[in-house]
Amino acid sequence: MKTDFNRQRLEKQQNNLQSQLHTRDEKLARLRWNLVIETAAAVKFQLEKQIQVEEEEIKRLEGKLSSIEQALTGTIETGVREPSLKYQQNLNEYKQAVIEVLEHEYPLTTNSLQHLKRLRDILALENEDADLLKAQAIEQLCIDRAEYQKNLQQYQNEFCQFVRQEHPFSYYTRNQLKQRQQSLGIKDEDTSLIEKKAIEQLKELYQKNFQRYQQEFFREVQQEYPFTPYAQKRLKKLQQSLQLKDEDVLPVEKQITTQFTPIKPETNLPPVLPSLEAPPDEWFKEQRPKWFQSLDSLLDDR
Repeated sequence: MKTDFNRQRLEKQQNNLQSQLHTRDEKLARLRWNLVIETAAAVKFQLEKQIQVEEEEIKRLEGKLSSIEQALTGTIETGVREPSLKYQQNLNEYKQAVIEVLEHEYPLTTNSLQHLKRLRDILALENEDADLLKAQAIEQLCIDRAEYQKNLQQYQNEFCQFVRQEHPFSYYTRNQLKQRQQSLGIKDEDTSLIEKKAIEQLKELYQKNFQRYQQEFFREVQQEYPFTPYAQKRLKKLQQSLQLKDEDVLPVEKQITTQFTPIKPETNLPPVLPSLEAPPDEWFKEQRPKWFQSLDSLLDDR
């Protein structure tokens, strides 16, 4: 019976060998992938030599590990287990290579498919196993991309809500958005694009609403001015429904109404309003809301 001391010694050796094998396997995987993508004959020859050296060293380490495992378990089972273990390692190596390729491009180009086929042959994998791994990796990629797009839309919606409530952003609000970005796993470059796109959409909508209000206000002035309390209430309700700021509508209202100041005749007749044609649509479009300045500042804060 082995003593506790001998078992501890063997387990320590086992852990050490497993660590060495892991390092060697990673190095061998890199060499094999470099061999797949390399085109220069001289470099490919050197890589093949390095791969051969690594394979021999791995085989030697696996032999030592097998002996230690037998000594620990008292059974000879690694002879059956070793080939399946090695094959599984090759499957994992191939799967990682597929994932790395998919991170750079999808759908896969003919060149990438050829590289993966060569790696499959080097690792001596069954076609069915390699195809299954590739299909699983592509399926997972599609799932991850769909989830990422969902997170992008979620961040954009929340960003727009923050903009409507507060701008420019306080330090606390910007920190909240940063934390939300991280929790959703969104890249910084995508966050910048989302915020820029969201602000442009908000500006476009605000400009349309602003233009509509100006036109409605102008028509109301043409019908009756000064306004009755009912007309004032209706215009205020319209402004609120369009989510327009006082700082934007008041100057335009003043600009329009000053042109409709009643003219008092010399006789005792009631005052009359000057006749004024409605300005062209371009005039309304040229009125730039002050709110845009604070929106533009949000992008400068990043």
